[in-house]
Amino acid sequence: MTMFPLNYNAFYEDLRALIRIPSVSNHDAVAEALKYFIEKSRTMGLNGYTVLDHQVGVVEMGQGEETVGVLVHVDVVDAGPLEEWIDPPFDLTEKDQKLYGRGVADDKGPAMLMLHVMALLKPLESQMKKKLQLIIGTMEEVKWQDLEAYTRYFKVPDYGFTPDGEFPITNMEKGYADIEFVFKIENPGAVRYIASGQSVNSVPGEAIIHLNEWNHFSKASYMEIENVNDQMHLKFITESVHSSKPMKGVNAIWELTRFLVNHELDLGDYKALFEFISEESLDDYHGVKIGFPEEPMLLNGQKLDSTIFIPTKIDMRADEVVLTFNVRQNYGVTESLIREVILKKQQKYGFTFEIKNYMNFLYVKPEQPFLEKMAKVYESVTGFQHEFGLAHGTSYAKAMPNFVAFGPYFPEDEDSCHEVNEHISIETLFKAGTIYDQVLKAILFTDEQLCF
Repeated sequence: MTMFPLNYNAFYEDLRALIRIPSVSNHDAVAEALKYFIEKSRTMGLNGYTVLDHQVGVVEMGQGEETVGVLVHVDVVDAGPLEEWIDPPFDLTEKDQKLYGRGVADDKGPAMLMLHVMALLKPLESQMKKKLQLIIGTMEEVKWQDLEAYTRYFKVPDYGFTPDGEFPITNMEKGYADIEFVFKIENPGAVRYIASGQSVNSVPGEAIIHLNEWNHFSKASYMEIENVNDQMHLKFITESVHSSKPMKGVNAIWELTRFLVNHELDLGDYKALFEFISEESLDDYHGVKIGFPEEPMLLNGQKLDSTIFIPTKIDMRADEVVLTFNVRQNYGVTESLIREVILKKQQKYGFTFEIKNYMNFLYVKPEQPFLEKMAKVYESVTGFQHEFGLAHGTSYAKAMPNFVAFGPYFPEDEDSCHEVNEHISIETLFKAGTIYDQVLKAILFTDEQLCF
C-alpha cells in the first residue's frame, strides 16, 4: 500500500494549533476555531470562506455539474474531569504512536486531515470534472442550527461523506432524539441541589446531590461523601463515554438512583423523578422497560441494532427539575412511537415532556455509484472485503441527502470519542488519509454521474 505524501510535521503543528482552541459547543471559542481553520486553508492556496455569520465554513475547489461534499466540524464535547486526563485535553500530545487530545478523533483530526488532502490535490484542480466542498460545521455536538440554516439557504452537494465515524461505509445510522422530562418540585424534601451530565450525547460521568440532613451511610460504589456545613454532599464519579455505546461506561445517574432507592430519605417531589428512572430505565440500555421494541431487525439484508434509551443529564431550574434522555432509535422507531410510549407513563409519574433534536434513521442505498467507488478504494488500500454497516451514533451525514459516514476509525481501532484521553493512532490517520485521497481522485476526475 502506498501512503499519500502527508507532511506529518506540518499536519501535527496545524492540528496542535486547532486542538489548543477549547471549542466546546456553544462557547465563543468555536468561532475562533473556525476562523483558524479557514485562515489555514487560505495559506494553503485554497478557497476558504465562512457564511451565516461565521456559523459554517466552506473550502472548495474544482468545477463541474456534480458536487461532492465532505462534512466535518470543529466543535467538541466538554473535556470532563481534567484530573483523569494523562495530559491536558487541549494540548495535542503524541505517545506510543498515538495522538491524544479533545477532538483529535471527533472531529478536528479528520477535519485537518481533509484540509491537507485538499492541499495535495490543489495542483490538479484544473483537471477536475467535479466540484469539491469541504463544509465545516460548528454545532455538531449540540442542536444542528448551523447545517439546518446552511441547507435552507445554500445549494448542498449532490452526495458525499463525513469522516466522523468508522470504516468501511456506514450507509445506515440510528436515529437520534433528546427527550426532556420535566418534574415539578414544590416540596424538595431534604434535597437542596442535584445535577448530572455535561452533554446530552454523553453518558454522565458525575452525579451530585446535596441533602440537608446527615445520615451515616456506608459508602456505595463510585460514591464520595462530604460534610459541608452539616449538609451531606454525595458525588458519584463513574466513567463517561459516548451515549451511542453506553455499555462501555458507567452511568452516574443510574448509580445515584441505585443508591437513593435503597435508602430511606426524604426526597419530597424528587421521589417521582427517581422512581421513574429506577422503574423505567435502571440498567436497561434499550428502553425495554418503558416499552420500546426489543428485537433487532434486518433492512434489505443489513442487520440493525436495538434502540438506545439512557439518561444523560439532570438540571435544576426554578421550581422544577429537568431529566434528559438520549435516544438512538432503531429503524421503525418513529417520533410518533416515541411519543406514544412516553404518554403511557406520564400520568403515573406526573411529568411533562418535550422531544427535541429529533432525527430519523438514516439509510442510503448501497447501489449508489459513488458508494461503489468508495468501496473499491477501501478494499484496494486495506486488502479487506468491504461491507456496508450501521453506525450506532449520529453524524452530519443525516444533515444532507446521499451522505454516509466513512472513517476515520477502522474496525480494529479503539473508539475513544467523547471519552477522557480521546486518541487516535498515527497509522490510522495515515491510512484514512490515503483512502480519502484516492476516493476523491476516483470521484473528482471522472465524467461519470455518480448519484441517482
